[in-house]
Amino acid sequence: MWFDITWNFEFIMSQVCVFVAVLSLALSCCTKNRLLILVFALLNSVFYGLQYLFLKEYSGAVLNFIGIVRAIWFFINDKLKVKKKYTLISLIVCLALLVAGEIYTFNKWYSILPLVATVLYTLAVWQTSIKLYRWAIVPIEIIGVTYNIMCHSIFGVIFESVLLIVAIVSVIRFYTHGKSLPQNKGKEDIENISQNEVKNTENLIEETPN
Repeated sequence: MWFDITWNFEFIMSQVCVFVAVLSLALSCCTKNRLLILVFALLNSVFYGLQYLFLKEYSGAVLNFIGIVRAIWFFINDKLKVKKKYTLISLIVCLALLVAGEIYTFNKWYSILPLVATVLYTLAVWQTSIKLYRWAIVPIEIIGVTYNIMCHSIFGVIFESVLLIVAIVSVIRFYTHGKSLPQNKGKEDIENISQNEVKNTENLIEETPN
């Protein structure tokens, strides 16, 4: 029960770790730099893994430690500009490891929640659309809030709820900002066309014999 929680060293450290994990994920929603997103994904997996380790929720811990490998692998793929068909191999391997880790550590019905969230996050960081990445964080955080409730992680629920709000706001801002881009681009195109027409007219005048 929530009120039977023992505030020992392990529990306090788990709450500190979930704060850092949530902060790193929140920062990833505020950047458009893909490599930076992968760095935050690495930090996210490290501290989420430690959180679940302190809570003795080994299913979540194992999945996040596999997430460390995933973040490093995807970062190397991007840094070396590996072709998409080859990055698909890393995606398949990571998903297979996640499923294997879940099968090995499964002990409670809600242990499946971290797997669903981690699979979604793996797909989100593998693909390259920042917009889709931000959209994916929303269901991931809903699952995160639910899992932390089941694990009796008080601050986990609070932080994940705040991150859910941040994710929704970032999606809205990204969407509204994207809406304005075509209009601006249209104005720029009209200006470029006008300038080209002026240049063509000047060239035509110069080429016309007196």
